[in-house]
Amino acid sequence: MLQTKTDNVIFYIYIALSCLFTALFIFEVPRIVFYAPVLLFTVFLCYNRIKKERFRFSAAAAVLAVFTVVFIIFDYDTSQSFYYQSYIHIQAVMLFLMGFNFFQPGEPLDRKLRLLDGYLHAISWMYVIYVAVTFIHYYCFTPADLEVRFYYSIWYDFVKKPATVISMSLVIPFTYGVWALFFSRWYKKLIGVLFIAITAGVNLYTGTRTLVYLFPFVLLFVFQVWLVFIKKKIRPAIVIGGACLLILICLTLVYHFYRDELAERYAGTVFGRILQYGMDSLRWRYNKYVLDHFSFTYLGSGVNSAACGTPHNIWLYIYDYGGIVSFLIYCVFTVMLFVSFIRFLINKHIGTSLKCLIVTVFGVIFVEYLMEPFILPLPSFYILSLFVFGLFSGLAAYKPIEEVHTS
Repeated sequence: MLQTKTDNVIFYIYIALSCLFTALFIFEVPRIVFYAPVLLFTVFLCYNRIKKERFRFSAAAAVLAVFTVVFIIFDYDTSQSFYYQSYIHIQAVMLFLMGFNFFQPGEPLDRKLRLLDGYLHAISWMYVIYVAVTFIHYYCFTPADLEVRFYYSIWYDFVKKPATVISMSLVIPFTYGVWALFFSRWYKKLIGVLFIAITAGVNLYTGTRTLVYLFPFVLLFVFQVWLVFIKKKIRPAIVIGGACLLILICLTLVYHFYRDELAERYAGTVFGRILQYGMDSLRWRYNKYVLDHFSFTYLGSGVNSAACGTPHNIWLYIYDYGGIVSFLIYCVFTVMLFVSFIRFLINKHIGTSLKCLIVTVFGVIFVEYLMEPFILPLPSFYILSLFVFGLFSGLAAYKPIEEVHTS
């Protein structure tokens, strides 16, 4: 009995410290923000040691570590400290390893799934509050009259953050909310609806398009997974999928032929802005400029970004600032991730609920990787994305306890 109480106390201390250190780097609290993920990883290691769980290293993590070293070498600026320029990437490796070891081979998945559910739930609230505080700070305490699509940092009045940062802050609340709507208990379903509504409202208000476009696709995907694998209703799923495809084709045709007329009619509104810009954006010009000047002898330092603007693609961003060597290493890491992801998907020992949760979060993060620059504007998003990558990488070879003992 005493041992059980001691274990419970240690567990709740572990949860409290994990949430505290996560909040510190999500809210970008001055100074401690540079060390909070390190402290989070340290707490994870200590709890892992207390529970006598095996800590596993990963080949993908090793490649990511090599990338970090190479990227910093090519992107290093002697006017700033080494740690200041490298802390995001170092902490990303740590969070990847934390995700990789989150689920242990042989342990029942249900208990850790509840823990992951709780952690993502907490992170979702943190980001929702982060967005709310950012808006309050902007409207109540910012003397400058900035454009509506740029906001001041909470702590630093000289740092502007674009609306895309606000949008990315809501990726985890949105994806967790959609998953909770179908796979959680009733009160979390209500919270999921709240997260979905907040994401829709904020993105429409700020005129940020990526999540607006993804919104129906993510909802449909999770609904279809729930309908087919949980409710076993394959025929209704096919009918609904076909109907949605038909609607998408119709909307695409309307957009193609009547885009200019609708944009003019709704000019000055968020809907008009979405119609006006559509998928045409500076992001494509940024990316095209880098691709047009792509070279296997390029050594980085952001030459293309200085000429045209930061690429809205993480691989091209890494190429432009870290050079061809960093780019190739990160491509190797990406390939290793996708191999792990496929193995995770086909692993018959992992339940539908856990698969759907990780696939949903990962899918939207991957789109953000393709379309937004966020490592410096929102480092917490990049660091936590590596935690998600570590989750499915660690689960790729998961086996239940009976197979672990016999292998």
